[in-house]
Amino acid sequence: MKYDPVKKVFGDIVSNNAFLRKVFYFLLDLMFLRSWHVRKKIKQYFPKNTVMKIFDAGMGFGQYLFHGKRFPDSDILAIDVKRSR
Repeated sequence: MKYDPVKKVFGDIVSNNAFLRKVFYFLLDLMFLRSWHVRKKIKQYFPKNTVMKIFDAGMGFGQYLFHGKRFPDSDILAIDVKRSR
């Protein structure tokens, strides 16, 4: 199975609906252990509302950008090699 067509289908479904996007990101967090570790370390090392620069290379569905709202005054730069949006 090729990843890009599946990614596009899910991306198209959740991109226009905030509730579905939150549910989708929650499910991604459950399926991928990496996400759990990233959030755990961020909470451990950076108190809420810390100002910093965040770089997300290979942003996928953008779930880490979504969680970046924890740092509203920070600069977030997210890039991906594919132009899906």
